Amino acid sequence: MVGRPPTGTFSSALVFPGGKVGGRDGAPETLACCDGTEGLGASDAAHRVGAIREAFEEAGILLARRGSAPLLNSDVEALAEERLALAADALAIDRFLKDWGLRLALDALVPFAHWITPAAMRRRFDTHFFVALAPVGQAGVHAGGELVSSGWFAPAEALELGASGRVKLMFPTRMNLLRLVESATAQAALQAARACKVVTVEPIVTERDGKLYSRIPAEAGYPGTEHLLDGPDA
Repeated sequence: MVGRPPTGTFSSALVFPGGKVGGRDGAPETLACCDGTEGLGASDAAHRVGAIREAFEEAGILLARRGSAPLLNSDVEALAEERLALAADALAIDRFLKDWGLRLALDALVPFAHWITPAAMRRRFDTHFFVALAPVGQAGVHAGGELVSSGWFAPAEALELGASGRVKLMFPTRMNLLRLVESATAQAALQAARACKVVTVEPIVTERDGKLYSRIPAEAGYPGTEHLLDGPDA
């Protein structure tokens, strides 16, 4: 997970790496450099490319292969300049993949959740979450600028940090951690995600007795359907 700075979007929050789908993420030239595109629609493929690219830019984790071999930490570190260029939109993802002979491992991602910001919110996001095993040998480290920290957390640990007030957890982040904590291992989390249909969550926020509550669909698989929001950013 990565820490956001005290200003800007999701200020001071501990979040999963992510961002927006880029203009070249779904381009045919990009998808030609990807494994696991079979059966995916254009939008699904672009979201997976965007997820992998953003995880590389923000967290230094690159789900890619050179030939049949996954990348090691030394491989990722050698791409430091390209990582910065991708983040600055100074390098297209398809050019990056072709220049370095890489193939993105779209087949490593398992759809986990789909959240849309409530209609009443001024700024709205349409966000797809995926789970994947981190490549063996990649440590991961956050980039500067948009991020101030990064680290590996057990889901229960991240939830405890949020409950104690030591970190800020946005409502969707907290709910996804509550789902992840039900799995004892990363492999179990992947199996659980494969077994569950992704149900779009667009929370309905209501006020009662001066407090804000968020209601989510029961079929989405989260514990409980109504949750107290701790603040305007929850």
